[in-house]
Amino acid sequence: MFKILPILILPIFLTACADDAPEPATPGGGVATADVEDKAPFKRPPHVVFFLIDTLRADRLSSYGYDRPVSPVVDAVAKEGARFANATAQSSWTMPSTASLFLGRHLRGEIAGVPKESPSIPREFKRGGYVTAGFVVNPLISNPENGFGTWFDSYLAEGNVGQIASWINDHKDQETFTYIHWVDPHAPYAPNKVWHNYVGTEPNIPASEREYYKQVRLEAGLEIDEQVIKKFERDWNGYDDDVASFDRRFNSLIRALRQMEILEDTLIVITADHGEALWDHKEFIVREGMDQPKTVSDVLMVGHGNQLYQELVHTPIIFYGPGVPSGVVIDGPVQNIDVFPTLLELCDLALPEGLTGRSLVPQMIDPNSVTDGFGFSVTRFVSSLQTADGFKLIVPTPAGEEIGLETELYDLKTDPVERNNIAKNHPEIVAASLAKITELLETGLESDWKKFDNSEANQAAMEALGYLEGSEAVPLGVEAEENQ
Repeated sequence: MFKILPILILPIFLTACADDAPEPATPGGGVATADVEDKAPFKRPPHVVFFLIDTLRADRLSSYGYDRPVSPVVDAVAKEGARFANATAQSSWTMPSTASLFLGRHLRGEIAGVPKESPSIPREFKRGGYVTAGFVVNPLISNPENGFGTWFDSYLAEGNVGQIASWINDHKDQETFTYIHWVDPHAPYAPNKVWHNYVGTEPNIPASEREYYKQVRLEAGLEIDEQVIKKFERDWNGYDDDVASFDRRFNSLIRALRQMEILEDTLIVITADHGEALWDHKEFIVREGMDQPKTVSDVLMVGHGNQLYQELVHTPIIFYGPGVPSGVVIDGPVQNIDVFPTLLELCDLALPEGLTGRSLVPQMIDPNSVTDGFGFSVTRFVSSLQTADGFKLIVPTPAGEEIGLETELYDLKTDPVERNNIAKNHPEIVAASLAKITELLETGLESDWKKFDNSEANQAAMEALGYLEGSEAVPLGVEAEENQ
């Protein structure tokens, strides 16, 4: 049996500086991408590796325009594959967003798991003859009560690169589907000091953001608090270190696939369940004991789960490998639920009935082939719709109306950070987008939250992730291992 060298099961410590970084173990010497005219019919790839990176903002990857070199290996893959520049997650926290992605369907509310009988990504791959494995660090997705692991042959609450590589190597003579759910960018930010490239350095927070902090502080009648600004800077840098941590481990697994001599036969997918708020907008949920804010950090939001601004729902989607044209960028709006039917088409698997996502293969071949794309998301408090012409409507749900939320409309072409609400100026756009949201909600998936709330394992997971009032997120997976 092939033996993986130790260097392949340990993270490759890429530095933030390109001059110091070893050559990324990506494209160039690995995947041979074919010309567009060779794409139909698709050759069924014997291996699929699906990376879902928890809490990864698209705009914090260099390939999506970020000005720090935090993700050189992912960027190299994106350059030689198909990158979707304007993807939207269907919710802004893990459970409903991942369920929606697995099921390829829109949501009516915050669905609490994956029903066993429903078509799902792992079910269709297992039925199609692939050996399936999941390596999941997020405890909500690894909890067997929630159904995500039902159709996997092997499903582990682990994300160690060596374990993943060993499993793939043990099954490399079979067709394999490997799902990897890493949580590097999730809070707490950069808990491992060994990997600090940016924490402690001058942050690259734009001047416009610093001006926004000042504006919010003055509107709230608060005094300057330099310690709060230092916290913002530490979170900003720590998040970048976490993204770089993911890129290092991704590099390690790419190297392992190459060493196994299966990289050129492996379809790779990279996406995220949602993004992360890093003090970008005001928080509308009043924290316990914070009726009267003391600092600007009491007013602005960090984390995810309630709102649907771009920092929370704009996700990367990257395809790379057999059947994927090289160097393609698709700018039109797409959705995370589109990944499911896209995978099935690329792998020549039957498409089940009932999916509301649509295959992205036509747009890989002709990026301008779809003109009616959109991005829909929902949380307990708000729903949102991004249109093909760049407008984004955010409307309160009944729960949102109860806490006084208002309708918001933004022109993402001129206001990508969503600070200028133009809803009152464009009632016709509001009406058309609201009609579409209503239609999608009526046909979306809904789940029984009583089962979720009554689960001790789910409550423990929510506490570990920092979701419950008074709880703080703890290091998970590789971050926990490295701090021992």
